[in-house]
Amino acid sequence: MGFRPIRFIRFKMATYIAARGLAGWRIFNGLGWGALAVFFSVFCSNVAIYGYNLITDIREDRANNRALPERGGWLVVGTAVALGLAASATLGGAAPWFWSVLLVIGLLYSRLRVKDIFPLKNIYIAFGGAWFFLFGASPHLQFTPEMVAGYLIFAAVAVIVSLVADLRDIAGDAVNGVKSLPVVLGREVSEMIAYGVIAAVSIMVAAMQLAVFYPIAVMAVPASYHLGRRAYVKSQSFMIIAAALVPGILMVLELV
Repeated sequence: MGFRPIRFIRFKMATYIAARGLAGWRIFNGLGWGALAVFFSVFCSNVAIYGYNLITDIREDRANNRALPERGGWLVVGTAVALGLAASATLGGAAPWFWSVLLVIGLLYSRLRVKDIFPLKNIYIAFGGAWFFLFGASPHLQFTPEMVAGYLIFAAVAVIVSLVADLRDIAGDAVNGVKSLPVVLGREVSEMIAYGVIAAVSIMVAAMQLAVFYPIAVMAVPASYHLGRRAYVKSQSFMIIAAALVPGILMVLELV
């Protein structure tokens, strides 16, 4: 089978991550072409990070008959880095620096095998992943209560998404020595943690009356329902959709 770059790109996850950056841009900046630059640069960073993760996990993937060509992976990673950095440079200000930091954070996750260090995996993903929100706000970054709340909310969503994914992959992670929360603490305890984080982020959104984040609180209901049924893919998808809806809600509110 020939090399197909598209196999290195997870479009749903890359779009979900790019929505974080776009939300940061829309909250702190006006309409303009910058929104497209933010979305594209974050999308590219996720492609680079995920591509590099595939390269570092090549032995595990071969054991599971999922290996991709390593040389092709480097081509995808290099191209994504070049395009993403160029797009971030068009934003000016601190944007290129923020983009470089979030890229390094993502690459170090795979290089240092953070997934093998309990309990750093979900914490690293949460607060490192929420950095994309700060990148979107970086051209005119102001440390306001809304910015801090947005960062914490997206960090919480990242915890939910990653933890539910770990619940889905618990059998494979146990075999490969990945120290995820479900592997170490067990399925039931990890599900209770997921419920707790879902409840906490919903309360935060309601308490601060942040209308732009209401989709997250609303989608938390079906996400919890499917978590209870152990339909992990559906539960994760609802939280991903909720985060992706935030930029759209911002645009609607501005037009009303």
